[in-house]
Amino acid sequence: VLIVVCVWFAHSGCAQLVCHVCNGTSIQSGNYCNNDNLCTGNSCTFDAQLSGAWSAGCSDEPIRNETTLCIVEEGTQNLSCNCGSNFCNAVLKMESLLNSSLPNGTFV
Repeated sequence: VLIVVCVWFAHSGCAQLVCHVCNGTSIQSGNYCNNDNLCTGNSCTFDAQLSGAWSAGCSDEPIRNETTLCIVEEGTQNLSCNCGSNFCNAVLKMESLLNSSLPNGTFV
C-alpha cells in the first residue's frame, strides 16, 4: 500500500508529503508510528508537551523540503514542529530534536 501511495504521488506531480498519524503518552511507553496509519499534506507535524505526551500528523502549511521548524510556547513549553520530508515526523526521528529544543530538560 505504501509503495502505491508513493508511486502515485511521484507521478501525480503534486508536492504532497506522506506523514505518520499517531500519538503517545511518552517516548518510552507511547504508541510508535507505523505505516498502517498515514496522511498526506504540505508538511508533517509533531507536537509535544513537557509531560511527554505527543502527537504526529499532517498540515496544509507548506514548508521547505528537508526543513524542520519548531516553536516552543514560552509559558507552557509545549513544542509544535512542522517538517518537510516524507515520514519526518516519526517519533524516534524527533526525539533528539525535542531534547535539544526544550529549554528545561529532556522530553520523556
